[in-house]
Amino acid sequence: MVHVVTEQEFEKYLCDRHRSQVRWYGTKSAKYKKWYHFLMVATIVVATVAPAIAALAPERWMSVLATALLSLLAGLQQAFRFKELWTTYRATAEALKRELHYYKADVHDYSEKTDEQKRTVFVDRTEAILAQENALWVVAQQSQDRDETRSRESSTGS
Repeated sequence: MVHVVTEQEFEKYLCDRHRSQVRWYGTKSAKYKKWYHFLMVATIVVATVAPAIAALAPERWMSVLATALLSLLAGLQQAFRFKELWTTYRATAEALKRELHYYKADVHDYSEKTDEQKRTVFVDRTEAILAQENALWVVAQQSQDRDETRSRESSTGS
């Protein structure tokens, strides 16, 4: 038997779950976008300056420092996957917003349904969007763990 979502339950769901998730994904997306752009600009700047330092700097340590900084920036990009998280979280936030627009416009899965049915469909579809994003996150974490294990094994010669 399908649970029918009452108007009160729906309003509570919108405030406590849907809007908070849109806000969370939007905030995280913006944060990761800033980190991604910062690291990209820093990488470009260091990669551009490093050859000049190597050619012109009187002391070798400056060139070594620039190269180490470049490696650090690349490592941070790889480890934290800011671009992947930014785009995934933005897509999830937009999917959640779009679902609310579909509900309000009475289109797609919401047309020709009673108010109770529409509310139930909205909750089901919203939870499906969140579950899908969570499943993608788990797969990405497992993939990253495998990559890190392979990297450690190849660096130790195992």
